[in-house]
Amino acid sequence: MTSLKLQLNKLADAHTQWQLTDSENRKRASFLYDPKVASTLDRETIYCLGTNGFEELCLLDSGFEEFERVLFSDTSLTFERSIQTKEVNDSLNLTIRRFLIRLSPYFLLSPAHKALEWLVHRFFIHFYNVDDLMRCILPYHEHNYFTRAIQMFRFNDKHSAWNWLEPAQKAGTTISGIVMANRCATDLGFLNFICESTTMAVQEFGSNYSSLRVIINFYLKTLCSTILHSLSHKKKKKKKNSNEENFIAQFMPYLLKGLKSKCLDYKRATYLILSNLSNIFTFQTNIKDEILNIVSKVRQSFV
Repeated sequence: MTSLKLQLNKLADAHTQWQLTDSENRKRASFLYDPKVASTLDRETIYCLGTNGFEELCLLDSGFEEFERVLFSDTSLTFERSIQTKEVNDSLNLTIRRFLIRLSPYFLLSPAHKALEWLVHRFFIHFYNVDDLMRCILPYHEHNYFTRAIQMFRFNDKHSAWNWLEPAQKAGTTISGIVMANRCATDLGFLNFICESTTMAVQEFGSNYSSLRVIINFYLKTLCSTILHSLSHKKKKKKKNSNEENFIAQFMPYLLKGLKSKCLDYKRATYLILSNLSNIFTFQTNIKDEILNIVSKVRQSFV
């Protein structure tokens, strides 16, 4: 099957699930409302709500303004992504990814909820942009708003990387830090996702480092907890195994990036993570040399 056919099938499946099937039960995915209530609200109502939230976000952070044309202008009222070309959808996905990264520090605020409601209603981000929406909400995994957000997803795809959240979704519970650490320790793909998400956020915010604190704190807490989790398992073993080597190799490139970063909070978090890591694992000589070389060049940052 060609890539075009695969894309069209996925788009068709999306609209079958989110528009036809849900309409039979008079339900619509929503962050702010009960699904049955959401199904009674028309597009213009949700658009007005979303643009109001967007305008409030722009007052908090002018960096949001560049997203107006694609996501919040009146042309978005008639935009149907299911009939767009791959190039258009790829561009849209990149815009949504960047917007959700920037939205993450404001996720607990009402304006963010209003803007999300529009993106869910109009662009089906809970289906097409699952990873990006997860990237936005994961730092709040112990907050009730996280629990509300994951109710919008469908985890019935056995190949989904997020199936492990289904029990919390059904129970309506948050995710503890211990669960997050266990997941990182046993799923290197998820560990990589958190590390990569942090570097993407640092890149997106540029010199506006103050907005990164909640994201970097989540990164620091999760990785340090994961390292402690690994320590508890390491004590039960006498020899170093390939899993330990894979564990270190998975996020060492991100730690080296953190040491070189101009964002001091990111750099300091990296030092703390390395400190914890060095108490448990023995680094190879080439890695130690690279770390020491970088540290020697940036030590003036802390003077």
